[in-house]
Amino acid sequence: MELLPEELNERLKEAYAQPGGCREIKFRDIMAAAPLNDIRDAISYLDECSPEKYDKIRTNVHHELDELYPKAMANKISEAEILNLANDITIWFVFEVIEGRETIEVKVN
Repeated sequence: MELLPEELNERLKEAYAQPGGCREIKFRDIMAAAPLNDIRDAISYLDECSPEKYDKIRTNVHHELDELYPKAMANKISEAEILNLANDITIWFVFEVIEGRETIEVKVN
């Protein structure tokens, strides 16, 4: 995948500069970064959702990831789609945390 355009690099820098810290997220072959405050807010939001809404959001995120990931790997993705992919990866990660497969804390070997 080519280097991100300058605007996207700036957004990545902003994520790392957030006062609450930032969490790197690995999704398949992609690394994303998300502000910890955004992750915590998303966890709170999803914790308050009805089971039906929770499942609908999860299904939509998985559908979008299945659509955008191959485009990203083929380098046939627009800037807007890259941002959507990063947001979807963050939401996917939030589900992983809620469902006990991941933690917010950075793992140290």
